[in-house]
Amino acid sequence: MRCNNQSKVSKEPLVTFCVATYNAELFIERTVQSICSQTYSHIRCIISDDHSSDRTVEVCNRLALGDSRILVQSNETRLGWMGNLNRILNQDLSDYFMIVSHDDVLLPNCVEQLLTELQAHPNASVAYSDLQESASDKADVINFTYDCVPVDSLPTKRARCVLWGKGHWWLPYHGLVRSRVLNFERRMRPNLSGEFEGDRLWVLGLAISGDFVHIPRELWIKYRLPDSVANRWKYRLIDVLFVFLSCARFIACSNLSAL
Repeated sequence: MRCNNQSKVSKEPLVTFCVATYNAELFIERTVQSICSQTYSHIRCIISDDHSSDRTVEVCNRLALGDSRILVQSNETRLGWMGNLNRILNQDLSDYFMIVSHDDVLLPNCVEQLLTELQAHPNASVAYSDLQESASDKADVINFTYDCVPVDSLPTKRARCVLWGKGHWWLPYHGLVRSRVLNFERRMRPNLSGEFEGDRLWVLGLAISGDFVHIPRELWIKYRLPDSVANRWKYRLIDVLFVFLSCARFIACSNLSAL
């Protein structure tokens, strides 16, 4: 399957996909094809490979030959999950961007629906959807939703929900982000427990920056693989405490009033 090239310059806003890969040879093509097959076609896909030991880069380069919207980068040494993703986040990501895990699949109308909702809410930092999660292609799926922070909620309410880990707070991590409203440094940052729940501080930054727009439909599928980053995390009490303290410090350094 080849992705469709866009034949002319679009006047629509550009959406950049950020895909950090590592040893993703077996599933990266499925992920990239779901990106390139979006009904909203004015997109760019930046793939940064973290010195994989398999054929991930070869597969990505082959896909890039079939679609000029794909840009493949490769690290000479391992940077780790955060370092690799930060390599992408430090680049010009256009007006809108989206972080996609190397084993996730987007439904064809995912970006179109997210962008429509985000443009309808100019004060929003992110629009995100529900998801389906599966351990494999044949496994039963589990549906996840996060509706704890309605549009126009106060920044303190949004931040509090993320700080206390209320509900499936991590869903906005994979949402469509509006670049211009972000009021924190655009990078993944380790907490006191390293990379454990490293997406929590990112979502907290989104919460401080603007409204959350929730689309109550499953627009993407997460395949939980045994070696996925989140599956390697150990949920020890000390690690959870460190994440909470890091989030509290993040909030204290922001312009939010006391929670």
